Amino acid sequence: MRSASEFQPLTKRRLIASLVACLVTAALARGTVHAASARSQNEEGNRLYRQKQYDEAMKKYTEAQIQAPDSPQLHYNLGNVLFRQGEVDKAREEYRRALAAAQATLDPMALYNLGNTFFSQQQFPEAIS
Repeated sequence: MRSASEFQPLTKRRLIASLVACLVTAALARGTVHAASARSQNEEGNRLYRQKQYDEAMKKYTEAQIQAPDSPQLHYNLGNVLFRQGEVDKAREEYRRALAAAQATLDPMALYNLGNTFFSQQQFPEAIS
């Protein structure tokens, strides 16, 4: 028969394993919540943008960036708002940030809009390149 002290290490290991599992689960859940929150804020920003409520859309995109600071889609969307507000140089910078981290589906749109920022300022050679 085993003594009580022989069972302690096994119990401690299980306790530690359970705690680690809980911490990992909580961390993953937190990341999922943040991603969902950023996605929701982005969608709300898109709705406001379509309604030409650019200041409000900018707020939503900026709030979403707190949760997803490297999102190419958010940089692209911010560039669109800034361009509509006449902040062409700032828009250009956001399009460049989007391109730096973009997935293949976003590249053409960001490049097109980046070209538009140069075109709107009659910088035609830059717009073509």
